[in-house]
Amino acid sequence: MADNLTVFQGKPDEFAAALEQMRRNAQNLIAHAQIVAEIKRGYYDALIAQKFTPEQALELCKGSIAI
Repeated sequence: MADNLTVFQGKPDEFAAALEQMRRNAQNLIAHAQIVAEIKRGYYDALIAQKFTPEQALELCKGSIAI
């Protein structure tokens, strides 16, 4: 049985290029995550403002669409 975490189907140089691309984009990915967190927090706060309980708001946030 192959371990999908250790088997790479492409060429080694393609894998190295993909890693380098991730390194170059790391700060953008982090910034994106921070913005998504702000939006999700705003959604939660808006639900609380509309008189949902914290538990209800959290459940609704869990089902929200990922950005």
